[in-house]
Amino acid sequence: MSEGLLTKEEKERILRTIETDREFRLAIAGAIGLKEILERLERIEKRLEEHDKILADHSKRIEELSRAIMEQSRRIEELSRAVIEQSRRIDNLERSLMALGNRWGLVSEEAFRNAMKGIVEEILNVRKVERWIYFDSEGYVYGHPSVVEADLVIKGNEHIIVEIKSSVDTGDILELKRIGELYEKVKGVRPTLVVIAPSIKSKALKLAEEVGIRVYSSRT
Repeated sequence: MSEGLLTKEEKERILRTIETDREFRLAIAGAIGLKEILERLERIEKRLEEHDKILADHSKRIEELSRAIMEQSRRIEELSRAVIEQSRRIDNLERSLMALGNRWGLVSEEAFRNAMKGIVEEILNVRKVERWIYFDSEGYVYGHPSVVEADLVIKGNEHIIVEIKSSVDTGDILELKRIGELYEKVKGVRPTLVVIAPSIKSKALKLAEEVGIRVYSSRT
């Protein structure tokens, strides 16, 4: 064996010592200039372990947050369904109230008409106010074929169409005007048009004056 050379057994013993003896390993590393590198690697390893712990903790928190978000989403979904159901109930209630309001409106309107008919008969000195009913096949009044009804008074040679309502707007005035025009086409007689109502809007009153409809209300 040449001087200065290690045998195989010596090399194996040294390697085992390096693996098992930290101080010896550092001494060898320092001798060959690797001590500082090894120390840095150990510090990096410790920092990595700390980071692993931090990541594990963050993962746990993220998992808890995900569960909380899922629970919140479930509650929001339940709330959304409850809101939709509540909206449906409100819609049903509104429709019911509208139907009830329309019903009472019609009843109220009819009661008002019946009361006013007696007054009209006395004012115009006629025995009765009759109902003129005609099927408007051409849709002249409403834009489509429909039955047209109007209160009619015939006094001598004068034909009077009377619209009795609890309130009047411009649409009512235009409707009465077209009913009068239809009556003239059918009967060959131009009727006098009269509106009787306790309430009439300013625009409706102005329009009535422009188209020659007599208005009897609290405003006239």
